[in-house]
Amino acid sequence: MKPKINIDRKKITAEEIRANKDFSQVLNQFQAAQALQKPFFKKPWVMGMTGGTILIGTILVSLFGNFNTNNVSDGNTTSNSSSLTILGDSTNSPFVNPPTKANIKFSVYNIDPEEDHALKYYTGSQLLVPKNAFVDENGELIKGQIQLKYREFKKTDDFFISGIPMTYDSAGVQYTFESAGMMEITAEQNGKQLFVNPENPIEVNMISEQTEDIYNEYYLDTVERNWQYLGHSDFKTLDEEVAVNQAEPFIEEEPVYLQEASNEEIQLIKSDLKVIQDDIQKIKRKIPERPKAVDKKKPTFRIDVDPKEFPEIMAFNDLYWEVSAENKDFSDAYYAITWDDVEISEKDKGKSYTLKLSKGDRIENLIVYPRYGKSSYGKACENFEEKYEAYLTRLDSRKKDEAKQQQAYNEKKAELEKKRAEWEAEMAERRKKWEEAQANMQKIQITKNRVVRNFTASRFGIFNCDSPQKFPKGEAVIAKVTDKSGNPVMINTLYLASIDRNALFTYGNTQKIKWNPNHENVLWGVTSDNRLAVFRAVDFEEIPSNQSSYTFAMDLSEGELNEESEIKDFLGVRKLKASS
Repeated sequence: MKPKINIDRKKITAEEIRANKDFSQVLNQFQAAQALQKPFFKKPWVMGMTGGTILIGTILVSLFGNFNTNNVSDGNTTSNSSSLTILGDSTNSPFVNPPTKANIKFSVYNIDPEEDHALKYYTGSQLLVPKNAFVDENGELIKGQIQLKYREFKKTDDFFISGIPMTYDSAGVQYTFESAGMMEITAEQNGKQLFVNPENPIEVNMISEQTEDIYNEYYLDTVERNWQYLGHSDFKTLDEEVAVNQAEPFIEEEPVYLQEASNEEIQLIKSDLKVIQDDIQKIKRKIPERPKAVDKKKPTFRIDVDPKEFPEIMAFNDLYWEVSAENKDFSDAYYAITWDDVEISEKDKGKSYTLKLSKGDRIENLIVYPRYGKSSYGKACENFEEKYEAYLTRLDSRKKDEAKQQQAYNEKKAELEKKRAEWEAEMAERRKKWEEAQANMQKIQITKNRVVRNFTASRFGIFNCDSPQKFPKGEAVIAKVTDKSGNPVMINTLYLASIDRNALFTYGNTQKIKWNPNHENVLWGVTSDNRLAVFRAVDFEEIPSNQSSYTFAMDLSEGELNEESEIKDFLGVRKLKASS
């Protein structure tokens, strides 16, 4: 039976969309995203069924082969396909995959979910959030402050930075979205993802510069890895002047890599330095005590001690124990007592000892110091000199280690401070430009070149208002990429921005590059060493017609660009007439 596919169905109304909302389906999609997807060939009903696999493959080919694509063209036409498979779909890589470390920043709104809110985005777009619009994974209403996060993607540089897939394959033909704008909305509470209450969806009135009636609404299903068709995009013009801040919000947050506490290399050096410094203190606490000769004017004892207990001092026969002045109650009466027991223990290693005297129930503890008689004092001094030299050698060695490690720390800290100073200078310049843009903010007549496109967000994620288009026609060449000096440049994926159509086409390194010479075009890519390479619109004007191959001599960034503003400034697409 030949499958029936309706390619000219009636547009879905907003009421029909709301009537078919299924919150349990949203939950099922969320739960499915948490689990690893089994590859097609490993599912039980396919294993060992070669014939079944071939039969299923044949059916799939038949279905896609009969998909009617007459309503998708290079002109201003629309597509009513209910599900569009993304070109290059691979479950091994993130579906939304930014090509650089940069990304489009969210605006974050801290709101009370039990109240109605009308929120403004910096482009003039409005978010209408009804009370009780948020639920948890169990469908329970949320209470307490939440964070609603929102961002928009309006231009081709936004599409590139975000890594949101803009291409898809339908019936074996590749198409690309011409965009009237995309947006992403999500919410969380205490770091936990929230969901939209299907009974109270969020309305988004997005400002758009594309005024044609050729666009559809789609939702990016990151579980099924495709765009879901939602319906035709309705829009309205505004009959009032609206103050729109054309400058993006200025966010001055010091990068983690500039913070000493987060710099792993510095923290490792500091850790090693502390170990050395602690070791030095331990060595100093064990400094050998210089021996002292007995002073017979001070109270002393002679005691026979097992040399095995304290070999370092008991090797000396002429040894005395001097009573410390700390023993305030000591008197000559101690000598008149025949003590039952005498014990000696080390108090401060190598320096002082505790002498315990026992007589019946009486116990006296005396602090004593070893003192040497004439026959042993010289030998004790020789022994001390050997120990003291070894002590100094070890202490000097660790101090050298400390100095070396301290120098390494100082150098790394100075390097970090230099980078921080450079970053602060850059932020100061950006802040200046932003303040100038703020000062020059003016009211613009929205009705002249802007419209409002409405999204009903019954689930969180990425929505677009786009029109599927074929690749450009006009010129097509086999591309070779070099820098301005003619040196080859390695780039896996090239991005062609058609400024007039607000579309971003992607080309693999083996594909022909196609463009419409009557449009403004910019070509760019990310090199193997993560720099940006760009072939600008003025360069396209110099390409001769009807070439079979062409060498694109591109401008290369000096290094890796990791900030959204840096990338946009370097690509320069917003300075072009069609993009303004």
